[in-house]
Amino acid sequence: VKKLPDEYKLWALLGLNCGMTQADLGAMSWDWIDWKRSTLTRSRVKLETTKNSPETTYKLWPETLQLLKARRLSKGLVFLTNNGEKMYDARYGEAEGESVGKKKDMFSTRWNRFDWERGVSIKNWSENPIPITLGKFRSIGATTLKKRSEYRGFVDVFLANVPERISDKHYADEDFSDACPFFKALEFIRAEIFS
Repeated sequence: VKKLPDEYKLWALLGLNCGMTQADLGAMSWDWIDWKRSTLTRSRVKLETTKNSPETTYKLWPETLQLLKARRLSKGLVFLTNNGEKMYDARYGEAEGESVGKKKDMFSTRWNRFDWERGVSIKNWSENPIPITLGKFRSIGATTLKKRSEYRGFVDVFLANVPERISDKHYADEDFSDACPFFKALEFIRAEIFS
């Protein structure tokens, strides 16, 4: 992560800190961020069309917050191409009884073209060895939580897959106040990764 240019570093940190994939990064809006509380609240993009889709609030690490502040805009999507277009777009449906899909993932394209040895983007990337894929950072964060018994239960929260059970939806909602145990779990991930 330390070798990465700031934009790429921010993508990796959002995967580690907030369990984000390329689809989540592509949908990320500035209004997800509460600058006063240093938090980011989001639904899982995969569930965005689901009625009453659950939301998760993440306490942003200082490193993540600093990189977001450096590129801070006032509204709209956080990540756009140089032409102002979405960096990630996926459309799926059916045409004449057959499934059709169209996907644009500029996050992965740029990530795969990064030369890790020299720290620059390259055009000929077909044989470029990638030590870690961008989508893996989400998995690293979730796996790190399983190292400590008291944080194992937060894996689904971290992955924005909550609430799952009826009791969670109606009776025992997650606590996302400043003292919430989930925020301590996020700090544990940070300590493990940056120690």
